[in-house]
Amino acid sequence: MFARILQITLLFLLISSTGYGQIDGFPRKKGVGNRGNQGGIFRPGANAGPKADSARVQNQEKKDKLRTYPMKLYRYYSIEEDSVPVDTSLTIHNHFKINFLQKDLFGLIPFQNMGQPVNNPLYLFEIRDFDPVPEAKAGFFSRKDLPFFSVPTPYSRLFFLTGNKKGQMLDSKFGTNIRPDWNIGAGYRGLSSLGYYKHTLSDHENWFVNTDMMLPGNHLFLRFYLIKNHLKNDENGGIANEQFFTNSTTYSDRSRMPVISEKDFSTWHSRETGIAPEWFFAKSRKGFSLGYAFDYLKAYFKYEGGEEVTGSSPLPLHQDFDSTGYRDYHHRFFLRYRMDSLRLETAFEYRRYFNNFDSTRVIGSTVLPAVNLWTFRTVSAKIGYQGKNWSNRSKAVYEFSAGQYNLSTQWQYGKHLSAQWELSARLANPVFLVHQSRFPKFNWLNSFQRVRQNNIRISYRHRPGKISVSFRQAVNPVYFSADSLPAQYHGKINLVQVEYEKDWHWKKFGLYSRVRWQRIMPANPAVDAPEWVVRGALYYEDRWFTRHMHLQTGFSIDYFSDFYLPGYNPLLNTFFQQRNKRYGNYYIADLFFDFKVKKFRAYLKLGHFNAFWERSKPAYFSAPFNPFADVYTRLGIIWQFVN
Repeated sequence: MFARILQITLLFLLISSTGYGQIDGFPRKKGVGNRGNQGGIFRPGANAGPKADSARVQNQEKKDKLRTYPMKLYRYYSIEEDSVPVDTSLTIHNHFKINFLQKDLFGLIPFQNMGQPVNNPLYLFEIRDFDPVPEAKAGFFSRKDLPFFSVPTPYSRLFFLTGNKKGQMLDSKFGTNIRPDWNIGAGYRGLSSLGYYKHTLSDHENWFVNTDMMLPGNHLFLRFYLIKNHLKNDENGGIANEQFFTNSTTYSDRSRMPVISEKDFSTWHSRETGIAPEWFFAKSRKGFSLGYAFDYLKAYFKYEGGEEVTGSSPLPLHQDFDSTGYRDYHHRFFLRYRMDSLRLETAFEYRRYFNNFDSTRVIGSTVLPAVNLWTFRTVSAKIGYQGKNWSNRSKAVYEFSAGQYNLSTQWQYGKHLSAQWELSARLANPVFLVHQSRFPKFNWLNSFQRVRQNNIRISYRHRPGKISVSFRQAVNPVYFSADSLPAQYHGKINLVQVEYEKDWHWKKFGLYSRVRWQRIMPANPAVDAPEWVVRGALYYEDRWFTRHMHLQTGFSIDYFSDFYLPGYNPLLNTFFQQRNKRYGNYYIADLFFDFKVKKFRAYLKLGHFNAFWERSKPAYFSAPFNPFADVYTRLGIIWQFVN
């Protein structure tokens, strides 16, 4: 694994050091091919007449090759064409994204090893599509995560992160514009990390290639992508007895602590591809366009179970294996209208989703088919408006066969006030509806009612800080109960959240705080969450070596109050809601030293250092029977190259 990561690193360094194929000047125009007006750069030499002096033209070309372009021209775009600029800054917000998911995990609880799942207590309140792949997987790269590039010169990004006892992670991306309207990108992410406990090795590989281009004539726009995932995790089911961790120093060497099973594995394979042509009626790329998008996903999950070591497992594990196949065919026909500040879209979608097992199984009077098919026909409408002081994005989606719908709107007033509202009714995830297993307990065929959700969020940002108020409601939510079987709560569950965030600065010192208060009403068996989630950081910031190095150093603390922490079922790759024991009321303290030189950033962290004095009676868990990591060190590097 390390040799492969080293090869990929050298390849991207070689690519980033070459400037071939990049068109001079990178002229920007309004439209989809370069996705908006991002600057007023014009092609060098464009005004030179046919009798221009050749030596002067050659000198101009040499100067163009040495030209430095502003970083605002280097951008990522999502599949929905949302623009994200390349970020080279060193901020406290970026510090909290130094993890294997490269996301801020505030309110989430990661496991002790990179590549393992992340516990999300508020999963029931998140509005999601009818996703064929269960959500507990970690490191699964999908088309929603896919970056399309728009860059004036070749661009590459390397992200390196050390693992736990052994291992490392590398995430590399490369993008270039062959010409202003032809962008290509590629990326590879490899992870191998050995956890602190027996049989917790993670081994992940993800890669993608994509391109989008406007064909000559400025009428036909094409987009293509290909994504592959291979995720393999050792699964031990957790430690054999929590008292081995909480009340004894016998197993100070965590790698010797007995676990529930030492022979279990879970493996995810997937391949996702898509192509989308779009025809513009006008060469200016404004006005009407007509398009078609096809997305295809093929995924495979396999769980290999070994014999229990201790026999005290909360889950019925034994020596056998399960496998599930997923296929998703998604056709989309759309009509769009674009102007400088207005975008309208209407679409029709046809989707066929297959869930495949090894064979037909009969359990009592219930017949579990080998192949399960869902067919959806959907119409949708979207509107986006960008005004001088306000903007709006709204959409309405309706699916005919199951009566699913989604209504949402998002408003932004200036830089200070924003509001969001979303209303939906949808089917439960397929893993709740039908499952077939060689493990006798985990076979079911359910017909649940639609899950309805209503979310409202208002945020206000000003000098005193950012304050957000949210109200979420779930009606008839589906969840995994304490016995790890699917169940439906009949009724309404409300969640109220109030969150405050502020980054204070005084001279060379900074104080960052983020506090969330939340309450679930009424108390119910389907979901629970900590009432308080708190993060704070005190740091020193300065510029050394004649201001060439920007540094931040200090410590941070994360805390959440006690609650019924969800348990993890590796067989289904899902979390279940338990009511046997409350966990929490502990904090995680980290020391960090971060610095930046030009476009090179390094992050050094001594994580969970307060475990030094809590080792005699630890109580920190990521899930029942799954302790969080003790003291650990982590080195992260982000190196970006532009030519």
